[in-house]
Amino acid sequence: MSYSADCTVIGAGAIGSSIAYQLAKRGFKTILIEKSVPAQGTTRAAAGMLAAECEAFAHPQLAAFALRSRNLFGELVRELEGLAGLVTGYTSTGFVLPARTVEEVERLSGMAGNKDGSAAEWWEAAEIARRIPGLTGQVLGGLFRERETQLLPQRLVQALVAGAEKHGAELLTNTIAEDIRIVDGMVRGVKMSRGYIACPNVVIAGGIEAGKLLNHFGIHTEMYPVKGEIAAVTMPVRALEYTIYAEDVYLVPKPEGELWIGATSRPHEWGADVSAGGLRQLLERASAWLPDIGESSFLRAWSGLRPQTEDGFPIIGPVPDAAGLYAACGHYRNGILLSAATGEAIAKMLAGNTVEQLNLTALSPARMKRQPAPAVKGDK
Repeated sequence: MSYSADCTVIGAGAIGSSIAYQLAKRGFKTILIEKSVPAQGTTRAAAGMLAAECEAFAHPQLAAFALRSRNLFGELVRELEGLAGLVTGYTSTGFVLPARTVEEVERLSGMAGNKDGSAAEWWEAAEIARRIPGLTGQVLGGLFRERETQLLPQRLVQALVAGAEKHGAELLTNTIAEDIRIVDGMVRGVKMSRGYIACPNVVIAGGIEAGKLLNHFGIHTEMYPVKGEIAAVTMPVRALEYTIYAEDVYLVPKPEGELWIGATSRPHEWGADVSAGGLRQLLERASAWLPDIGESSFLRAWSGLRPQTEDGFPIIGPVPDAAGLYAACGHYRNGILLSAATGEAIAKMLAGNTVEQLNLTALSPARMKRQPAPAVKGDK
């Protein structure tokens, strides 16, 4: 079967669905391809934390991009929930980073105040005990970041896809992108398992598999999986109000009394199973902060594969020497957080903005462009 579009987006996870939504919203005729169904890949590994201030980003451009993305979500969620009629579980009660050693107190309390677009308040032990009575008495204080938010990842993707379709986008599920057709250095279309799409623009947003596609166009990166496991429980007495973002574990309160505990980190590990060792690690670490977890009811556990690049940065922007080809992949553990700004950025690029104008040169695919080998003297 033949199709035509202004842009084809490969991958219907948080990144691809966000891009499709932003493109369709701006009037681009958009087709979204997914090898299975939306939100079943990397999205499954996410707890839905929009932790732009809690995460330690290695580059100022990435840190600024994360802050912008988190700040987009309030309006985006209202827009999507009104358009698609789906509840995303968006919560803005803030995150607490607890400390139980003198060293942690010194480090975290030093972050209090308003800096670089972030805000934090230091809570002494008595204040922590008053606000979060279930925490262990070993907590000496905590840093409260009131602007951090969280939501339900799969609900977000469902709302983005539904919103994109409301704006005229078409979703093709159980469809594999087999090849991207380039003629005279320009995108012409996508060969897929169910036919062909004629289009001048393609966005590769397909998780771990994206690395293989990019290698065909001289973007050399090893995109490898980092498996993450998460457990869900219900608390017997009281539910958490705040997300607890500790050094070794995070505890994320969700609707209907659920508490999500995450996440393990297993580089280069494939498979959808949840290991007994990983589950034990999560519950032990969580119980050390919140002893009541020992009395909680276990609900379920799941895992997903987070796509990591060699340098740890996502790949966002136009692919050199292939006009109309864009990459938006390798977001590792921050795919949900960065999805809003990534969708916006790719849509702006298709409208003519450059990575320089968007302050995204550090994330550009050009940084990974394979250079031809230098000529050797005497070669003929």
